[in-house]
Amino acid sequence: MGGYCFVCPTAPARVFYDGRCKLCCACVEWLRRRLPVGRVEFVDTSLADRVTENSASIACASCEVDALRVQTPEGAWLEGADAVRELARWAGWGRWVGWTGWPGLRWVARAFYRWVAFHRYTLSKWF
Repeated sequence: MGGYCFVCPTAPARVFYDGRCKLCCACVEWLRRRLPVGRVEFVDTSLADRVTENSASIACASCEVDALRVQTPEGAWLEGADAVRELARWAGWGRWVGWTGWPGLRWVARAFYRWVAFHRYTLSKWF
């Protein structure tokens, strides 16, 4: 995935997350503190009335139902572990999560993400 230039005047990236999940909300707050204001739009998918018709076309046909989704300014869709890796990279933490994209290890990151996503409400009790 190519780099995202926060300086260039393009449309903001969009992050679609579950606002009912305390774990998800904690991660979004962490990102808000680290990403430039106005370059990323956070969309709480649990608030159906706030999701615009354009955003509601989260019609990434291959996306998993419970996955975090990111739409880049170019219109590309990322989900799950791939979305987390890209968000971490944008926040300056790419060196810590870069291994999650390596061939042979990518499946581990994706499997771990699916486990966390499935158990997110239980894990949220710790936040």
